[in-house]
Amino acid sequence: AGASEDVHVFRRLPERENARASFGLHRNAYLKRHFRDPYAGLDEARAILLCTELGIKTARLVGFGANKSAGTSLVMTQALDEHRPADQAWHEFTSARRDALLVETADLVRRLHEHRLFHRDLYWCHFFVKDLPQGGGELDIRLIDLQRVFRPASRPWRWQIKDLGQFLY
Repeated sequence: AGASEDVHVFRRLPERENARASFGLHRNAYLKRHFRDPYAGLDEARAILLCTELGIKTARLVGFGANKSAGTSLVMTQALDEHRPADQAWHEFTSARRDALLVETADLVRRLHEHRLFHRDLYWCHFFVKDLPQGGGELDIRLIDLQRVFRPASRPWRWQIKDLGQFLY
């Protein structure tokens, strides 16, 4: 893998920062560093692996780590360079493409909820969309920002309603 040639922080909040790391040869990764939660990176890595195992498309996990004594953690995923957020794609699409986007994102959410998994931040900006080159109008949709994904012990309907409310918003 090698060391990153460049890390560009594009969002900084008191509790975390988001960055893009470049490893050359068009290999890029998305890095999320948490400054106040030593478990956030691990939680997101676990959710990515679980979703991948269940056939729910997300960005590929590249790495994760934590420093419990410092209270920090990180997760690194494949950069979805050819994808764009669904809320952006919506404005670029024709009516027929919007219908396909609705159907395919709803199907992804259905599969997530079938496994009693809930995102808890299920806004359109967390669906990344790519037109597939086959020309048939198919889309590759990936769900990102999985650090809050969980499987509740009881009352899954409560979390499903919350997810769907965010999705519709």
